[in-house]
Amino acid sequence: MSSLSRIEARESVMPITPATTSAAGEDLTLKSIVGIQMPAAWTGADITFTGATSLTGTYNPITDSGGNIITLTVAKDEAITLTEAHRLGVAAWPFVKLVVSVAQVAARTLSLMLEERPNWRG
Repeated sequence: MSSLSRIEARESVMPITPATTSAAGEDLTLKSIVGIQMPAAWTGADITFTGATSLTGTYNPITDSGGNIITLTVAKDEAITLTEAHRLGVAAWPFVKLVVSVAQVAARTLSLMLEERPNWRG
């Protein structure tokens, strides 16, 4: 018997201007990002992630064990699936921000595909 995880779509509004290149922090305490739907209006930019231990804490770039920043190369109108390594790296942090490498000309809305995680902390 197989067990399927529950996947939900949640929109994350990215207020990107020339002065800001990151979204607001997301509470992902019991969720993992498994995919991202890119909007049709998107100025080519990579996405990286920053993580923190609290919503208002200090956010630092999320890297793999080799010190490489977890980076997604994305384009407009794409449905991105995170690799298992990227998903686990981002899931290690309860609070996450998406960061783009190029400022967008207007606010953009990305749809995050989130998978529920078991509450292993009790």
